[in-house]
Amino acid sequence: MITVGMTRFAVAALLLLAACSGDPPKPQTWALWGSTETWNQATVSTGPPDAQSTTKLEGGLERLVCETLRDRAERDNRRANELLHELRVQAAAVGIRRQPEPVSVKRYACKAEADG
Repeated sequence: MITVGMTRFAVAALLLLAACSGDPPKPQTWALWGSTETWNQATVSTGPPDAQSTTKLEGGLERLVCETLRDRAERDNRRANELLHELRVQAAAVGIRRQPEPVSVKRYACKAEADG
């Protein structure tokens, strides 16, 4: 004789089998993006950037790998800016005048990639 408890158990077992029979979900992938905003000297403090560009630098990454690459890119960019500043100070100290240059800001971000 089949009881209500046995029926519930059979239904639960079938649902569990149905849930496990499909392909496992794919892990979320991430992309590292770099963006650059550039202002001419005259508009640095008065308005939006004169030029913007965004580029996908890497794709198909695990989140931790993407964040590590982002941190490295930010650190390298910061170091490059420090070196340029040192060169400008040294040039000014010996009397080398430079032309005004556009101001660029680089930013990096990890964004989840769409499933596809």
